[in-house]
Amino acid sequence: MAENINDINSLQIYNLPVVALRGKTVFPNTLLNFDVGRPKSVLAISKAYAGNKEVFLAPQKQAFIDSPSAKDIFSYGVIAKIKQIIKGPQESLKVSVEAIKRGRIVEITDAKDYFYAVVEESPYIDCEDSVYAEAGLRVAKKAFSDYAGFDSRISKEILATVSSIGTPNEFIDNALSIVNLKEEIPQKMLGLSNTKERLEEFLNIFSKEIQYIKIEKKINAKVRSSIDSSQKEFYLREQLKAIHDELGDKDDEESLVKKIKEKRLPKDIEEKALKEVERMGKINPSSPDYSIILNYLDWILGLPFTDSTEDTENLTDAKAVLDKDHFGLEKVKQRIVEYLAVLKLTKQIKGPILCFVGPPGVGKTSIASSIARALN
Repeated sequence: MAENINDINSLQIYNLPVVALRGKTVFPNTLLNFDVGRPKSVLAISKAYAGNKEVFLAPQKQAFIDSPSAKDIFSYGVIAKIKQIIKGPQESLKVSVEAIKRGRIVEITDAKDYFYAVVEESPYIDCEDSVYAEAGLRVAKKAFSDYAGFDSRISKEILATVSSIGTPNEFIDNALSIVNLKEEIPQKMLGLSNTKERLEEFLNIFSKEIQYIKIEKKINAKVRSSIDSSQKEFYLREQLKAIHDELGDKDDEESLVKKIKEKRLPKDIEEKALKEVERMGKINPSSPDYSIILNYLDWILGLPFTDSTEDTENLTDAKAVLDKDHFGLEKVKQRIVEYLAVLKLTKQIKGPILCFVGPPGVGKTSIASSIARALN
């Protein structure tokens, strides 16, 4: 049961049951609904409700602690009036309270059944410069309004109600009670007593939050754009793949990739060839470009990049091949054998190369093929 006593400074002293709130800071002049499930907190609420319905609500320092001790509870909290309690499942309670004023724990006792404490009323210290207070309040309201524009959870009606509050501390407390900030921020704000400091810190908090939100939105927009682009590309590729399957073009592309990799081409040429295959997969097979790329790839695969043979140095066998393949042309065959003889002696090609000149059909290509066979 609470007892009100006037001390020498005319600040009221209360002897109140204490409820440690997990991850929640309550501010004066606000309403709150919350669930209570821990046995100590349930008993503290029950004791307060059986008396004059006053209870002290203070945030615990670490939200993850299930069974806090007295040292785990912040000194600053609020003196609240219990409006209603409803029994919930497994002896829990649903509680509605009105936070009346700010208080500070002078002494707390961790009894066996629940916490109770000697609490001193701790009002905020008003700003001596009324002009500064008014200017600070306007700037704070503008910062909060800008923040609300990014937070869809703050409706226009709620913003209008909070913005209509005319005193700095009451505005700050109500504004902080409806936003989700890091746990340590509202705890710090509740612990500040000087109105000037509270206004400056409030502006600092929401200026930073607005910057954070803008950066987050920018990052999210980039990520969403990237995902949308990737999904679109994937969808179109799947459609194109299905079209190629229907037209029977799938095997051509897959076989080309396989042949290119088996060919063991130089790295830069292989990369270029695979890129052309990928490009070909995006083109309609009826397009002229499709045939051009396909012919280009066939040409690449036909070149003997890594093919090699061992040359023979037997000039007698070379002359026999030339005589067998070609009748006549004695001067031509003699020049070829001489060229091969010089190559055999020098082991390197320097100087002029063989050049066959003549009209079509006289055997230039066939004699060149015979030279190749003669050397292998």
